[in-house]
Amino acid sequence: MYQLFFLSVATNLVAGYLLSHLFLREKIGALVVFDPEFLTSRTVYTVVGTLAVVVGALRIVFVTPGDVVVVGDLLPALSGLVAGVTLILIAYLERVDAPFAFALRLGGILGERRNTVGIVAIVIGVLHFFVPRLLFF
Repeated sequence: MYQLFFLSVATNLVAGYLLSHLFLREKIGALVVFDPEFLTSRTVYTVVGTLAVVVGALRIVFVTPGDVVVVGDLLPALSGLVAGVTLILIAYLERVDAPFAFALRLGGILGERRNTVGIVAIVIGVLHFFVPRLLFF
């Protein structure tokens, strides 16, 4: 389904940018696309994270016609799932006073690596857009 292909690319790019916008702004000063308050909003993190998780899960279930059945969409789906879970956990940990121990541990692991997760999601989204039928992308 080409709609899911587009949504997968878009959610990977947006979730990756939300996760790594501070790092990218520091390294590439001209890369200011949105208002900084918008990029740190918990609501935006929750909505984009939920969309990334849903689209990532759907990419595992539904395959683009002419693509390798499971492996062709695996990395974009997994990067969407990981980026989405990271965004949701960051928003959850900012909102809740006493989080669950598992969420605190997982949020700490993914939160420390948010720049890496974001840049990997951006790279996978760009590669998946330009070379959609490449194995593992």
